[in-house]
Amino acid sequence: MHNVHTGKQELVCSTKMVFVKLDEEGSPIPISDRVKTRYDERFKKYGRGLLHPEELEKERKEKDIARQQK
Repeated sequence: MHNVHTGKQELVCSTKMVFVKLDEEGSPIPISDRVKTRYDERFKKYGRGLLHPEELEKERKEKDIARQQK
């Protein structure tokens, strides 16, 4: 909840999402290790696996800088 008068914010609910990769017929298939690893790394760094666009851009820039320094 966000009070527009005071700016106070309060968590009123939460959710857990499960993403399932589907094949052409709609049956679930395993998610690649690369995706699992990237999700885990982001969760450790940001506290969640899915990032906001600004965080994705920052992450891309950090990787570009690291590549250039090699």
